[in-house]
Amino acid sequence: RHTFVETSSDRSVITRALALRGNVPDATGTLVLGAGIFTGLSNLLGAAAIADHQRCDRLDLAVSSSPFSGAGAGTIDLMVDSLRTPAVRFVGGQPLRLGPISRGPDFHVSGCDRVSLLVALAEPQMLDASSGVANISMYMLPKPAALASAFLTLPVWLLASRIYGALMWLQFTLLRRLLLRRRPTRVDLFASAYDSVAKTATTRALSAGDGMWTAGVAAAAIASLLQDQQLEPGVKCV
Repeated sequence: RHTFVETSSDRSVITRALALRGNVPDATGTLVLGAGIFTGLSNLLGAAAIADHQRCDRLDLAVSSSPFSGAGAGTIDLMVDSLRTPAVRFVGGQPLRLGPISRGPDFHVSGCDRVSLLVALAEPQMLDASSGVANISMYMLPKPAALASAFLTLPVWLLASRIYGALMWLQFTLLRRLLLRRRPTRVDLFASAYDSVAKTATTRALSAGDGMWTAGVAAAAIASLLQDQQLEPGVKCV
């Protein structure tokens, strides 16, 4: 009879939790998925873009952030894991596995075109479960932009190597938990919804000067809104 607000962005965790929807007939509590910034505010941004259309058949999301900023151990683990886990996008309502790192479309941001990466993020699974849109993709826009090209040159066998993963973990632990721990992580989110029949598109954007702080505020706001509501038991999307 409790409500649990889940705030991680671990794709495998969210995928397994979504699989429980409708499969726990004796549930008495509620699990709310997708609180925080991404996954979280990114899902709400996608829903806002979709809401501008009577019909939406494609949704593209993108997140821009820099690994050269402060972060905790969980964020570092998630980052290293995403570099070796196959990415998923939805095409015609069906999941399509790619990667682990693939080149995405160029995004026109702040007056210039930036290379995007298709990496393992949880938004496609979340929005497939909550929006009903048939074609969903989520891309990463690394900062500085040169990081995108650097990641694309890495061979798959190297990404799968435990030794390389350990070296990446050590590198980003030293950078993000020690040397750059006081530097905030700026996060920019974009969501574009398309109606191919009417040939219309809507883009919504959100910027956070400190993504970690904003993630905490978002989770607290969601929990505050939910505490006075009587939710039906089971697994819900934010």
